[in-house]
Amino acid sequence: MCTLVGSARSARADSSLVAVAGQLTHDLGTVPPGALVAASSHTIAAPRGDELAEQVATLVAAALGNHARASEAPQSLAAARVRAGLAKTPALVYLDVRVDGGELRLTADVYAVIPNGWDRLRSPPAVPGAHVYLHVPIGAEVRSYLPPLDLLRARVTKIHYEGGPILALACGDLDGDGGDDLVVVSARELAWGHLTADRFDVTRRALASTVGRRLPVPMREPLASAVLLPGDTAGSLYVGWGDRIGAVLGPDLVPHGALAGLPLADGTRATCVSLDAARGGFVDARVGCLDGKSVPGVAGVPGAPPLLADTWMAFDLERGERLVAARDTSGTLHLTLGHEVLAVNDVGAQIALVDLDQDGVPEVVTTNARGEDAIVVSSLKKGALVPRLRWPAPAGVDAIAVCSLGADNAPSLVAAVGGEIWLVH
Repeated sequence: MCTLVGSARSARADSSLVAVAGQLTHDLGTVPPGALVAASSHTIAAPRGDELAEQVATLVAAALGNHARASEAPQSLAAARVRAGLAKTPALVYLDVRVDGGELRLTADVYAVIPNGWDRLRSPPAVPGAHVYLHVPIGAEVRSYLPPLDLLRARVTKIHYEGGPILALACGDLDGDGGDDLVVVSARELAWGHLTADRFDVTRRALASTVGRRLPVPMREPLASAVLLPGDTAGSLYVGWGDRIGAVLGPDLVPHGALAGLPLADGTRATCVSLDAARGGFVDARVGCLDGKSVPGVAGVPGAPPLLADTWMAFDLERGERLVAARDTSGTLHLTLGHEVLAVNDVGAQIALVDLDQDGVPEVVTTNARGEDAIVVSSLKKGALVPRLRWPAPAGVDAIAVCSLGADNAPSLVAAVGGEIWLVH
């Protein structure tokens, strides 16, 4: 079974409510001091829908500053105009807050306030002086206001793949269309496309020999890693092999630069590590993938002396903490969260970190180091792994990635098992 180094889902736009409120107020521009911020009511079909709208209004008012304040509860535009007039505020910022298609969708309109009630009645329908629309993927914070996801309802779809044994997978927006693309790396080729419920539609493929030349001392075992980082118009794909010099590529799969090692996903960037071909792993001394310079301030792999690892992955929690997973070459997985370190024995080389049910508690996806392989999903609670789901995979799990492929933008697992791609959604 091949090892996998640092394959992870690419970082998406920050969808925390504080970040959304900040972006919205930035796009609105100058708003008169003392404005009233009110949100629409009954636009989110969830028990806590109005509570979410009220929270967004509160955060937008805080981001505006200048003595802006939020209305006590969501309400109609007509009611908000009356309230703003009675309060004699100079402006009303009215928010339409909706959750649809796996996104939080916000519309903000700024209205001049007419304080006199008779004048409001005689005036024509209100026309906003400023208008902004913003949409972001649903994150764990927004998900907490919605009906919870049920992990027990997860199902597996198996799709045949003819491009040879898969060494690495990566997900992200490579072509800039706003949806997740799937990248598949094998020993002989590199391909990307779109994964549907029943097939993998390849958009473009390239031979591995056209991407990177052979290393003088290749790894004995097949190995590869892939990191996909989004961009303004198109993403950047970092791919490395254990027997070739890796490269950074765009959607056309044409190399734009050689890599200084195998890429790891580290937050919103990719960093690289050098492999020790003789010992079959790496020590966590990361460098810039393109310039080869040492990267300061990265979290080291736990262990003393420095751990010889063959898998490393990081996951940023909504509450601002970082969960780091590193597997040493003996099969022990080291999980670090803050000052807590948990060691789990007999773990396979394929792992993933994700909040599958979007409840704020991370899930650790592992495979088996001994016996029949399987995909095992556990929740990290109170310093221990609590098993949640398990799918036997007798053919062996060769790669795992996290994608957002469903209509509701909920995270899904994509795994390479034998000659198949498994979609767990």
